[in-house]
Amino acid sequence: MKKNIYKLEGILMLLKINFLSCVLVFAFLLTSCPTINENNYFYDIPDVNEGKHIFLSIGQSNMSGGAQFTVADQQIIPNVYLFDIENNWVEASSPLHRFVTFSDEHQEAVGRNVASARNSARLSPAHDFLVTLSLSFPGWEFGIVANAVSATRIDLWQGPGDPLFDAAVIRTREAMKTGTLRGIIWHQGEGNSGDTDYAQKLTDLINNFRIALGEPGSPLDVPFIAGETIHSLESGNRRTVNEQIALVKTNNMVQKYDFITSIGTTPYDATHFDTDSTRLIGYRYAQKMLKLAYGIPVDEAPPSVPQGLRILSRTESTVTLAWYASTDNIGVTGYEVFRYPEPGSYNAQNKAVAFVSGLQVTIPITASNNEFAVRAFDKAGNISEKSPRIGL
Repeated sequence: MKKNIYKLEGILMLLKINFLSCVLVFAFLLTSCPTINENNYFYDIPDVNEGKHIFLSIGQSNMSGGAQFTVADQQIIPNVYLFDIENNWVEASSPLHRFVTFSDEHQEAVGRNVASARNSARLSPAHDFLVTLSLSFPGWEFGIVANAVSATRIDLWQGPGDPLFDAAVIRTREAMKTGTLRGIIWHQGEGNSGDTDYAQKLTDLINNFRIALGEPGSPLDVPFIAGETIHSLESGNRRTVNEQIALVKTNNMVQKYDFITSIGTTPYDATHFDTDSTRLIGYRYAQKMLKLAYGIPVDEAPPSVPQGLRILSRTESTVTLAWYASTDNIGVTGYEVFRYPEPGSYNAQNKAVAFVSGLQVTIPITASNNEFAVRAFDKAGNISEKSPRIGL
């Protein structure tokens, strides 16, 4: 009997030892293994967590916030702080641009007073940008200098002497006394939608901000990410500025620059992103910044090309198109269906007929230009190649 008791005690002791070993191993794995993000990419958290990681948010109404925010958006974002008008850091919540600042003497040039600019701020893409960063780096502190002003042209932002440039630089340099500027996010272009020299204006703006925020003779080489304006269906009235925003990257006009696409977004009017689209834009800003500022791997794989584009039915005035689903490493968000215009003027992004989440669409027939194609996109804004054309 005693032998059996001794055997049982021995077994229990071994179990306790093995359990403790498992706990210690598990704890070691939690503290030493790479983090895994929502895209299933493993990454090591960069060893740059020194003070606040500060970002500057500038532009016009789609950055200051045109969409309505919810009660949840007014809750504090964990570990994120907003620079206020007293040059203090306060816990961040929406609307983020409620502390926008510029000189009273520039009200006429800006087209509104400071109080009006603050009161018009709603849900900014900077909100979900910061939420994504906070979730990516638990325990880090982030700060945002939010100084976008609605209904402003790029000319008010370009360089020293321009009122909104000067205001943003003054506030940011003050904020940098308690942290490090890690990047700038910019959303503007609606006020310059027809400018064929917008790429050069944007390049000058980027260089001037880097010079003004650095030390004499040593520009601050921080990432700068711009955002496309609303993709217009058929009319293409913002085609020029979106092409110019992309041109800065494709022509390597400035380093550490990228832009986010607005494909798949929905406006609540002719100009402004709705609430869900504003969140999507913020997420895309964060994905670009994770890569440029911190070297974190993000989803850059486009979906496969949609196959089997075909005509399901047609009437005298409409045609119904269908296609087979694309595949994606994370998941397809939707499809962009577009019409080929006259030869030589084709621009896929700005001649869209529709954005859909399903696998068919009914669209009007025009007197000419009735060749169609489709391409897929994902949440991060990666876009597939176009499908083969189909004509009537």
